[in-house]
Amino acid sequence: MDYWKQRRAYRSLKMIQLNISAGQNNLYRELLDYANDSYQLDDWFTMKNEALASLTGLSDRGMKDARNALVQSGLVEYKPGKRSTVNPSYKIICLYSGAQSGEDNAPQSASRSASTVPHGVPQVVPHGVPPSTLLKPTKTLDTKPSRAKSEKRTYTPESDEMKSASRLWSKIQTNNPETKAPNLQHWADDLRLMHERDGRSWEKINRMIDWSQADAFWSGVILSAKKLREKYDQMAAKANAEAREAAQPKTYVKPARVEAKPDWLDKDYHPSEQPEDQTKAEEIAAKLAKLKEMRRDNADTKTT
Repeated sequence: MDYWKQRRAYRSLKMIQLNISAGQNNLYRELLDYANDSYQLDDWFTMKNEALASLTGLSDRGMKDARNALVQSGLVEYKPGKRSTVNPSYKIICLYSGAQSGEDNAPQSASRSASTVPHGVPQVVPHGVPPSTLLKPTKTLDTKPSRAKSEKRTYTPESDEMKSASRLWSKIQTNNPETKAPNLQHWADDLRLMHERDGRSWEKINRMIDWSQADAFWSGVILSAKKLREKYDQMAAKANAEAREAAQPKTYVKPARVEAKPDWLDKDYHPSEQPEDQTKAEEIAAKLAKLKEMRRDNADTKTT
């Protein structure tokens, strides 16, 4: 195979027929130059994946994708190696006629139909590549046309979206007058998504706005319509728990019985020295005298 004829045929093929990326082009040129330098243009030769990636500036994944594209385009043949033991093998496919017989560079057609081949344009000559060595087709590099951006919606002050947005902003501003003014159109759009996609009624949305801004914790968290939509389920769980607790009947607690205590049980109690009732004092004195008399009688009986 003649190196310069191969390069001219490849250049013509690339310019007219094939779509070759920069990475694929670099990989093919490195393989072609290595085969020429090592006198293996007509033979199989081996190269490490790491060496090809380094020479082409491609990542390992990018190099493998580019190699796959070259195989599918009929520019090279490829045999996988074995990890850590055998390197992958490559063979350059001749792109011009008369490579072995020394004939001049006459174009060949892959379909063998002269009527469909432009004069002077080299064509890829089909070679028998074992199916086991073919890789899966690479992903197309063509990007899908991007969808036209939908026009931004504008909400009037009378719309439900803008009413709720203004309601939220008013309550946030009441809690903190220094809060920076938001873009209420953006807030209205977030509330629209909350209503349409999340299935929240406007009544529930407005009730949650009021509840969140009255709660000591959530009023410091819900500072935008986007955050209101994001945290709705968490706030609803807490609000429902509070509602259930408030609806439960209060348990009746019977008051403890308090009994009146006599004065003498008080630790600070001091009996008066003079009884207030003279009659009562005389009765106590008579009882004491009788008690003493009984004690004397008992003592006399024991001595006799």
